[in-house]
Amino acid sequence: MRSIFGKPGLGGRAVLFAFLMLLYGPQFSFARDTALSLGLNLEGNMNTVSRASAASGLSLALDLGRFFAAGLKTGYSHNFSGMGTLETAALGRWYFLSVKQSRLFVQAEAGADLIFYDGKTIPAFLGSLALGWRIALGDWYLEPALRGGYPHIWGAGLGFGVTGNRSGEPADGSLLLRRTGWRR
Repeated sequence: MRSIFGKPGLGGRAVLFAFLMLLYGPQFSFARDTALSLGLNLEGNMNTVSRASAASGLSLALDLGRFFAAGLKTGYSHNFSGMGTLETAALGRWYFLSVKQSRLFVQAEAGADLIFYDGKTIPAFLGSLALGWRIALGDWYLEPALRGGYPHIWGAGLGFGVTGNRSGEPADGSLLLRRTGWRR
């Protein structure tokens, strides 16, 4: 059998294995600690050359056990003087301290920016480190965070959203998954 990459080998099997692990892996390995989060982020940052920008965006993340999360985020910044930036990034997060329903984290982001300025679109790489604090409010959360990196230099913001319930029931019983109708 030929792989999806056009020649015999492990390529197709590796893709299939990765897909199945993403779909079913959390159910078998750490289902009780898996939670899907969907959030809205508001931020001030230095995504432009001359002045601070206002930004908003969305994030989607899957907690992979109690200490790690992975996800995607996107956002748009504008300095109200004709310069805007569209950010897209993959993120990896490490929760390093938990206090009651709050968790401190360090987050790494890598992706791409599209900078819109003077009728031109300029692509740029995005690399960032963030320090934040997730405050759980039942199935909801607040998340103040500070970040630094390229090309935005700095950012300070607040995220809020809905997440899976960590009260001991599996992730497929969470508020977010029930509302979307998604089941494993």
